[in-house]
Amino acid sequence: MPIYEYHCKECGKSQDVFNKIDDRDTSAPVCCDVATDRVQTACMVFVPGECHYICPVTDQKVISYRQRANIMAEHGLRDANDMKPEQVIAAKKKKTAENQALAAQMTKVEGMTDKQVMEAVA
Repeated sequence: MPIYEYHCKECGKSQDVFNKIDDRDTSAPVCCDVATDRVQTACMVFVPGECHYICPVTDQKVISYRQRANIMAEHGLRDANDMKPEQVIAAKKKKTAENQALAAQMTKVEGMTDKQVMEAVA
């Protein structure tokens, strides 16, 4: 199943959700008591060797690593191949710490577990 990004018009929060292709618009997550909008995002693509594909951002035919690198740089795009594992781990730890700080500030609703509070701020 693909990952889709949804955006709430009310609070501006974005979230990534695994969704079936057929359900990508009909089962959008709810935030602020309204359905969120699906955001059009460029997919991350790894080009194995010299191959041909159509860039989802520019609609250009990409035929080399150099051309791919130029398009990525021109449009400020990054993919998993551009990130070092320690950067990903550090970013995840920072996000977890921010979520824990938000959870600590939230007033617990009676009967709400710590896990539910963390899910609410994620």
